[in-house]
Amino acid sequence: MSTEYTQARRDSYWEAVSAGDIDRIHEALVDVAFTDSDWRWVQARCLECLEHPSWTVRAIAATCIGHIARIHRAIDLELVKSSLARAAEDPRVADYVTGALDDIV
Repeated sequence: MSTEYTQARRDSYWEAVSAGDIDRIHEALVDVAFTDSDWRWVQARCLECLEHPSWTVRAIAATCIGHIARIHRAIDLELVKSSLARAAEDPRVADYVTGALDDIV
């Protein structure tokens, strides 16, 4: 994938976050999870989104962490597990966390 393609996807993510547009954040986060070759960059965005005020953004972030693990076969396990554990305290997000953990292990 070209650098311009990757940068355009990242720019779209940052624009969505800056605008606070929940639907666009969902789309952009999933997009970078599937297309960005730098799993560490995507993991960092997912971890940031696990702290988002919207439970749906946190749920998508957990799901995308699972995508990273499946697609790249790499993840910072200790960092991710502790963040997912905190996210799972919200019962609306807990099932998404379980799904992500299933993908990780």
